[in-house]
Amino acid sequence: MTKRVLCYGDSNTWGQTASRTRLDEAKQWPNILWRALGEDYWVIQEGLSGRVAGNYETTLALNGQPVFEATYYIASPVDLVIVALGTNDFKKKYGRSARDIASDLLWYKQAIQDYAELSEGRNTQLLYLCPANFTPTEGYFEVTNGVREELIEIMRSFDVPILELNDLEMSSDGIHYSEAAHQEVARRVKEKIEEMLA
Repeated sequence: MTKRVLCYGDSNTWGQTASRTRLDEAKQWPNILWRALGEDYWVIQEGLSGRVAGNYETTLALNGQPVFEATYYIASPVDLVIVALGTNDFKKKYGRSARDIASDLLWYKQAIQDYAELSEGRNTQLLYLCPANFTPTEGYFEVTNGVREELIEIMRSFDVPILELNDLEMSSDGIHYSEAAHQEVARRVKEKIEEMLA
């Protein structure tokens, strides 16, 4: 039976570059991952630039939680959900603490349990991709100092699978993955998936 993996994230899952264009599909980490996993897997790429983990953005489409329900229904049945969110939530304009963001991220664990009837007997698992080592940019991506590290520490304290991305090569804007980083994320995620779904 083909294993189905849903990648639910922000601009780095969508494949955004520093110039705000989109990388070629073959260079985006979900698609690199799919090729690496092989024919026994189906990888569903659901990234959106600007998406937040919670439900407080005035642009409704950018709210991760309400959009997730429809996305999950469309993608089902799913063996693994990868939640790659949290970076946009760090923006100072939102005023979110690390605990606020962690709470929003943990919502997805409960949501998957609530949608269990869609699993068709599969044991749907969840993996959190922690925000990478981005560089705050004045006027574009201002964040509160230390909030990323605090969020990761909080997520470590819960009984949830996480994958930390602490040493990636970022693009020139300091926020989006470089092409090399897309390759590296795909490699690390592949290893984690094979460990989780073995």
